Amino acid sequence: MAVVFRNQGEYARALEWHQRALDGSEKALGKHHPHTLTTVHNLVFLFEKQGEYAKSLEWYQRALDGYEKALGKHHPHTLTSVHNLAFLFEKQGEYAKALEWYQRALDGSEKALGACHPSTVSSAKGVARLSLRYPSSQFTPTLWQCC
Repeated sequence: MAVVFRNQGEYARALEWHQRALDGSEKALGKHHPHTLTTVHNLVFLFEKQGEYAKSLEWYQRALDGYEKALGKHHPHTLTSVHNLAFLFEKQGEYAKALEWYQRALDGSEKALGACHPSTVSSAKGVARLSLRYPSSQFTPTLWQCC
């Protein structure tokens, strides 16, 4: 229901349902269970849609901390959170921070998923895009020979 309300632009009702789902998930599964953290991510998307980037950042950090604790730093869910944080920083014009987070996502994805995985390529595109903005930066995107 929360996603339906969010897609209809009924953000107050969506927040209500997301919070209800989060409360139930935390009670039944715990704060660091992957299903609970997915609900946390859903709240992030709601805040982002409303332009509430400070809240988005706070909730992304909560999701990232949870995924790192529950699944480890190189798990795909964790790396997705890292990539999404990079995108949020980029969206806000914080390009140096975004570049650092994209690089972190790229390094982790290469190790965990391989150079040709779509998640790795997506993070590489972020690094490349922002490296063009900061040509003197320490970040140098790797060139891949993928399929």
